Amino acid sequence: MDAGLNNTSNLISESPWRNAYWFARMLLNGDKYGSVGTKKERQLLELVTKLEAILAQDTLTDDEKVKVCNRTLESSMTGFFKETAKGFVLAENLSFDLNREMNCVDDIAVFILCSKYIVAPINAAISAVPSNDLVFCRETAQSIIDELGEESVGKVIATWDSLGVKGCLDVERSLVVSEFTKLRERWKQVSSADSHTLSRYRIKEIWHLITYDNDLSDDKLTMLGQQRQVFYLDEYGDRYKSASQHIGMSDYVRPLSGFIADIRREQNG
Repeated sequence: MDAGLNNTSNLISESPWRNAYWFARMLLNGDKYGSVGTKKERQLLELVTKLEAILAQDTLTDDEKVKVCNRTLESSMTGFFKETAKGFVLAENLSFDLNREMNCVDDIAVFILCSKYIVAPINAAISAVPSNDLVFCRETAQSIIDELGEESVGKVIATWDSLGVKGCLDVERSLVVSEFTKLRERWKQVSSADSHTLSRYRIKEIWHLITYDNDLSDDKLTMLGQQRQVFYLDEYGDRYKSASQHIGMSDYVRPLSGFIADIRREQNG
């Protein structure tokens, strides 16, 4: 059993594919290597085409292929930028570090595949992301309202939340985790906005649009409700049903489907 695990471990550690991740990072790194994989994508793909052609030559030995590929990589990458440009020095750094990693034909093949099938698809995916997510969300929300009517506002909020979650995937995981750990603190901050503060700034009520209400406890709802805060909830959800039928909490909850109508009523009033 141990021998099998050791063999597998050695196979992984000695595989040329161990560099696929690092090649991708190097090609996308802007501070140290100039983001060649994104800023010079066309030239990079031209380069890997040259490398493929070199590897296909039967007249060259494997050692000769490695040497010629490394020389081609160095001359091509430094040619991506003018000598007076900052990117020139960064491209030199990249070619130097890549040459240290490309010691055999398999290493070069991994670099080629990484450039064509990892870095290039990443660029394509990023370019497909809407440049203005606010406009994107608004257009999606408007389409839902136009098609399903104003009472479908709950679906709008749920969709907006979903779009927001997908957007968070573009953020570093540590930042996402950090933001989520602040949820309870935000509730505490909101609860500090008591009726005296609202009166001071002539705020009639604070409205909350909630699509995820599992952590909306009776105590939280009552505490904030007494401070002139209203919760719009999914009228088909258990939280709304129980709160709307409760003598002490019914004044603090409203159905999401009536949100737009309530806005219109307030504006007309």
